Amino acid sequence: DDDLPEEGDGLSGGQANGISLPGPIPPSPAAGKCSLLTRSMAAVLEEQGALEEAAGIYRELIEQAGSDEEREELNAKLESLTRSIPAEGQQHASVIGMLEELADHLEQRARG
Repeated sequence: DDDLPEEGDGLSGGQANGISLPGPIPPSPAAGKCSLLTRSMAAVLEEQGALEEAAGIYRELIEQAGSDEEREELNAKLESLTRSIPAEGQQHASVIGMLEELADHLEQRARG
């Protein structure tokens, strides 16, 4: 099979078999959307109440941030999010407390 290129033919740019080939392929415009999709995922998780998971995504984004401005923006978002996490935990604890009180009340009623 003489038509197949062999290793070292230099097909990333230049010529092969008399055909001019383009240089290296530039990055796709979609490459920058990866962080946008991840931010979108974090926002959806936050809206659904999965604050810990959203915070984890923001932490990963901070590590991957390309500029100080982006890092500061993400840090601000993470700080805002983490401030609301303890409040949610307290709310969860109060719901559990209310359910325990209700269970005790029902037990007392059942006993007579």
